[in-house]
Amino acid sequence: MRGNRSKEPPIFTLIQALQETRELASDHTDDPEWQQIHDQVDQVLDRLTEDGGDPITPELGAQRIDRTVRLDEEQAQLAAAAMAALHDRPEPEQVELARAALQQLDDAIG
Repeated sequence: MRGNRSKEPPIFTLIQALQETRELASDHTDDPEWQQIHDQVDQVLDRLTEDGGDPITPELGAQRIDRTVRLDEEQAQLAAAAMAALHDRPEPEQVELARAALQQLDDAIG
């Protein structure tokens, strides 16, 4: 995780953390635990964003935050913190904590 994001809305921080985690998980394609993290991140990102519908470069798949999604601020912060911890220590214990945080976040999205 890079920089100080404390002034950004929690959804921006969360989406950045999720995208960085997806990238990290992509480095571990041979590990089923990491593949599950990757899949969970994709699922959560799909629920938080919508297709930007960029008519000029549609192949880029630009995504916009779906403003209709209800997201608990505390849950977003907890999930972002779990993703940061996973980056700091990509160990089995952190993988399990990140998976649990992703599941709780997915359940909390309304």
